[in-house]
Formats: sequence, structure tokens, C-alpha cells
Amino acid sequence: MNTMKENLQIIKITKVKQVGKSDKYKVEYLKEEPDAIVLLEDQIVNFRILKDKEFTIDEWQQIIDSSNMSVWFNKCLNFLSFKDRTTKEIKDYLRKNQISDLHIKLIIDRISNMRLLDDEAYAYKYLDEVVRKGKGLKYFKHQLEQKGVDLKIINKVSLDYPLELVIDDLIKQAQKHQVKLNTYPINYQKQKIQEKLLRDGFSSNVINQVFNEINFTANIEKRLAEEIKKLKTKTLDKNKITQKLLAKGYSYQDIKKYIS
Repeated sequence: MNTMKENLQIIKITKVKQVGKSDKYKVEYLKEEPDAIVLLEDQIVNFRILKDKEFTIDEWQQIIDSSNMSVWFNKCLNFLSFKDRTTKEIKDYLRKNQISDLHIKLIIDRISNMRLLDDEAYAYKYLDEVVRKGKGLKYFKHQLEQKGVDLKIINKVSLDYPLELVIDDLIKQAQKHQVKLNTYPINYQKQKIQEKLLRDGFSSNVINQVFNEINFTANIEKRLAEEIKKLKTKTLDKNKITQKLLAKGYSYQDIKKYIS
């Protein structure tokens, strides 16, 4: 009974005034007592909100819902203005602000129809960024999965990953790293370069291709001698020293040469 009475209650518009030169309007109305709300021009036109017009509670709630959706639609446009987003990122943004699933769908559809939200276009653009940063295909796929891009889109866009071009650049970068690591054992050099390439999202197969093109050399004599000298200040046990040096990538043959 109370619900029926509430639904029959009348909202009467008492004043409609534009806020400055914006598309916002302050709407004053009478429910049980005077109140006011700011609506966008869309709501004013679509719902024909005029002075002295009356609305039921249900009709007024539709206007409020429409206003809220317009506000969050504009907030999403602003959210997108900073950088490209995926559909999931927009949904997460709206859900974080407790927007209903129905309104989320309506907002997403409206933005998509404006061609401002396109996960496939986002994936292709992100692929260019990944390649520029020298990241691998595994990194690319993982990041898009985290951003909620559909697996079919990820697999489709992944076909355009320029692997041969990337491998050529990786070889050049790895050669530079190898020169810097030249005073370390070859196993240590490979380990460090491999760790970096794995972090950057490259597969073991790609890493092997890169290593096959690098002539690993090592000038370890000075560094090995210093390592042995330092270890001898802590222990004179040759077996313990040997084990520690093996763990650092030195070969048993090289260690044997320098331990007396």
C-alpha cells in the first residue's frame, strides 16, 4: 500500500535555470518540500523538463538514472582522454564507483558506438608500443590478458608480432651486454642475459636463437684472482672456495688453475 502511494506521488518542477553558459541546468522542484538538482541539457530536452510540469516518482527516478548515466558517461570520456583503455578497464572503473551492470552496459555500448573503445584497435596499438620497448610476445600476451582483452583478439594480433626484426635488435643488445660482462665467466654472462630476456617476455626458443649469434668470450683472470683472494680471507678450505666459485659460474678447470 505504501509503495502504491509513493509511486503516485507527484514531483512538480518549479524552476529551470541554465548554469552559466554550460550545458547544465539547475532544476528546482517540489516533492514533499522544495529541493533542487543539476541536470544536463540532454535530460532537459529528452524528458521535456519545463516549469510547472509534473512527474510521478517512477518517472522522476528515470530522469535521475539518466542523469547519473550521463555524468558517468562524461567521466569515462575524461578517463579515456588521458590514454587508451580496454573495455575491462572502463568496466572496472565504473564498478569501482558502484555503477549498476545495466548502466555499465549502456555506457560501454555508447562509447563503443562512438569508436572510442575498441579492444582490437587497442591491441594493435599496444603491439607497436611493446615492439618499441623491446619486449617479447609473452609479455605482450600477458599484459593484454591482465587488461581483459579477449584471447581471440590477442592471438589474432600476435600474428603480426615482427619476430625476425625483434631478434635482430635483441642480438645487438645482447652483444653490448656481453661486452660489459666480459670479465665474468661465460656461464654467468649467459645467465644474466637470459634473466633479462625472460623478464622482458621472450621464450627460451628466442633466447637460444640470440645466443647462437653471439660469440661469448671471457677475460676472467683478474676477476677470478680477486675472488679467490677475497674468499681466502674467510676460509682456507679449497673445497669450500671451489664450491663458491662454481656457484658464481666459473668452470672447475679455471678454478683449478688459480687455487694453489
